Amino acid sequence: MAQTTENILFENLIRNNHLTHFHAQIMLILQAQLKTHPMNYDQPGELLGEISENKALLLYFYSDRCAPCISLRPKVEQLVHESFPEMKLIFVDSEKFQETTAHFQVFANPALLIFFEGKEYYRLSKYVSTSQLEEIISRPYEMAFD
Repeated sequence: MAQTTENILFENLIRNNHLTHFHAQIMLILQAQLKTHPMNYDQPGELLGEISENKALLLYFYSDRCAPCISLRPKVEQLVHESFPEMKLIFVDSEKFQETTAHFQVFANPALLIFFEGKEYYRLSKYVSTSQLEEIISRPYEMAFD
């Protein structure tokens, strides 16, 4: 089996007693199930353009070393796809794109920033439930797209 960056990272975490082998396997399985890939926005200005061009947008800041980020991601994707099809969903790797992360003042992962009409409407961080997210998005989404 070829060594991927994720495998090497997880092996190092296991070796340093930061992650059990079981947890590493679960994280690899969850990563394999992710259907979309992160967008590469290395400059905040590129992302600001996306925010202004889309009526509804959700920014999902994550880290590949964050188990909640990995487990929540497919649930958020499914929610947006099924309940809010007009909303654009963008994933930002907060470790890889630190300038963009700092620009949006994201200090913890996962962080979800919800924008309507180019303005930040709501921000969730760390402990996020999909039912809470759906409740927050529903009303302004209906107003924007009805």
